[in-house]
Amino acid sequence: MRRTLILLALGSALVPGAVLSQPYPGVALRWSHCFGEGTGFSNRSFACDTNSGVDVLVGSFVLREDLPSVSGCEITIDFNTAGPPPDMDPFPPPGPPLSDWWMFKSAGTCRQTALTASFVADPTNTVCLDWGAGQQVGGIGAYNIEAALGQGKARLLIAVAVPPSALADLTAGTEYACVTVGINHIKTVGAGACAGCTTPMFITFNRANVVTPVAANNRLLTGPVNGYDADRVAWNTGVTATRATSWGALKSLYR
Repeated sequence: MRRTLILLALGSALVPGAVLSQPYPGVALRWSHCFGEGTGFSNRSFACDTNSGVDVLVGSFVLREDLPSVSGCEITIDFNTAGPPPDMDPFPPPGPPLSDWWMFKSAGTCRQTALTASFVADPTNTVCLDWGAGQQVGGIGAYNIEAALGQGKARLLIAVAVPPSALADLTAGTEYACVTVGINHIKTVGAGACAGCTTPMFITFNRANVVTPVAANNRLLTGPVNGYDADRVAWNTGVTATRATSWGALKSLYR
């Protein structure tokens, strides 16, 4: 059943959705909590001194216009050891090679089972809604490491869908939680530990393709919902963690 639902969501993957403009539509990513809740963080500082615990990344999206009969979402999240280039350099130098600690999923990688994805929104949210009303299922399709992407880069591909009987009618200007990515601390210290936990990492919610049974109605969302930095977070960069401005506060700026 799960495989069938994911395939339904991916059925239109070869037909790109319409790219929407800012300011309202786009994507957001924060540590621990959904961006709109105002309690998530843009930087995670971890001492890398324990194998216990899990850090979570919460991804969300906002549509510019109402979209009925949403069946799923195709999610792309990029990892890069190189920081944002100065002056928007179109050809920035690559960062250090991806460390063993950030090697996930593929057979033979150091932390093969340390990356997970879940899809039901935190029930305590007051701003970020559960787009699939708890009916969605999905999974990680791939975690591509370097190769054609370039040194120090990885790309996480995720798909999630609801059954045909539970298609969702989504509303413009509403923030919807779409994925929670878990990064487990296993193999951080001790025997069999994977090196590189302390290496800074920059993570960007590249895009969310919100799909429907009619491919022409798909919506490909990219760019930050706040027009600045809502779509990216960092790991161990030495920067003081900052809370997200709430989505409600952001919307008030446009009234």
